[in-house]
Amino acid sequence: MSSIIIVGGRSRTGENNLSMKIAPIPASNQLYIEIEGLNQEGTLTLTDVTGRQLLTQQVDNNGLISLDLSSTQSGLYFVSLREGKAILKTETIIIQK
Repeated sequence: MSSIIIVGGRSRTGENNLSMKIAPIPASNQLYIEIEGLNQEGTLTLTDVTGRQLLTQQVDNNGLISLDLSSTQSGLYFVSLREGKAILKTETIIIQK
């Protein structure tokens, strides 16, 4: 059984209306991310602690996104939402398998 624990997050100044909810806890092979308050298309990335991007997915405005975690190992990861090169929001998660 896998679990995901949200450790913390940060967002760009002025982006207080942007919401990124991550679930479920615990998770098995999927991570669901609900985004609200995004004004344009963005990119969602899953990055490990070395900075290597493991998953990248385009986001069209607001909605629910599903990420397949079946190929990830236990550890600390970062989920980031970007518009172009600007990082709008980052959440830190721990995946335990």
